[in-house]
Amino acid sequence: MKRVLGISIGGTKSAIALADIEKRDVKIIAKLSFATVPLDADKTLEEINRHIEKLGEKFEAISVICGGPLDSKKGIICKPSNLPAFDRYPICKKLKDRYKVPVRLLNDADACALAEYYFGAGKGYSNFVFVTFGTGLGSGLILNGRLYSGSCDCAGEIGHIRLKRKGLSARNGKNGSAESLASGGGIQDIGKHYYGKDITTKEIFDLARKQDPIAIRIVDECANYLGEALSILVDLFNPECIAVGGIYPRALDLLEEKVIRRCKRESLKMSFKKCSIVSSLLKEEIDEYSSLMAMEEFI
Repeated sequence: MKRVLGISIGGTKSAIALADIEKRDVKIIAKLSFATVPLDADKTLEEINRHIEKLGEKFEAISVICGGPLDSKKGIICKPSNLPAFDRYPICKKLKDRYKVPVRLLNDADACALAEYYFGAGKGYSNFVFVTFGTGLGSGLILNGRLYSGSCDCAGEIGHIRLKRKGLSARNGKNGSAESLASGGGIQDIGKHYYGKDITTKEIFDLARKQDPIAIRIVDECANYLGEALSILVDLFNPECIAVGGIYPRALDLLEEKVIRRCKRESLKMSFKKCSIVSSLLKEEIDEYSSLMAMEEFI
């Protein structure tokens, strides 16, 4: 049995989880969350260390996950758009120097794909894709039973694909990108344009459920673009299953039917027929499980 500390660094929230792991059996012992300081990497690390000390537990390894770009081999975070202060930040070295245990770094979408593959909707499949549908849009790829990260940990960046020449926002610096059109952040951007004020994704979903015509239009467009993005994954990777996480499981009533309909229309018929499109089974638990996946060797 190995005791592993998992650290998840997000643009607004970070979290740590402590778990005992033995042969695909994961027991979460403790978990804590706290605010990230995206404009100060060292302060974020101070918060991480403070919460680790607050746990007061020993561990044998540390798994760190974060949005890309990053260099998993060197353990360096390379200035993600939502973490501008983490500019070639040697997170693994800093943690290893302090705690004297092995430390690994992994892209968070890849980590979610592994977590869902081992413990959720991806169990039993050799070719599986997990889509992170949250503030941003990305995907992790399990191909022929193994994680595929690409040559520089950037495989699966479906949010960077341009779906529309012009859009109302330019998430990830690319106007009309899938992330600008089909993500929680993109929905907020579009909502602000239509409503003339800041509005959350949850508020837009709630308004759509109350038959607000603007909210319905925003949600329908998002569902269609998400379906198009999934069709690209279907045609490129021919997976047996695509699981969508993040806010998607909380909005199935608004999104699922339209997403699947558009994906079916845009995909190769044979490929779509072979692929199940489902919601994440781990749901909120994926945060803890995914934070441990940089130490896949222990799973």
